[in-house]
Amino acid sequence: MENTLKNSQKKIINEKKTTNKMALISLILGIASLRLNIFCIPGIVAIIFAIISLFQIQKTKEQGLVMAIIGLILGVVITTLNIAVFSIFSI
Repeated sequence: MENTLKNSQKKIINEKKTTNKMALISLILGIASLRLNIFCIPGIVAIIFAIISLFQIQKTKEQGLVMAIIGLILGVVITTLNIAVFSIFSI
């Protein structure tokens, strides 16, 4: 009994959940889109990476759900604001 308990504890310790890389990239691009207003490209790419990473996280049970959601929110908000500002000042 003691051996099985030790073995299961070792498996839990050795099983590290990895963070989804696309969620991290989405968060970085979402933050970068605050400063880089290059035709809304970082925000749009952040949205795409966030959506893909949300599906991957759901499928593989990786970590990074919060990063993907924050990247998605930042990407949507900043892209929307950029489009609104460009459309106002282009008139």
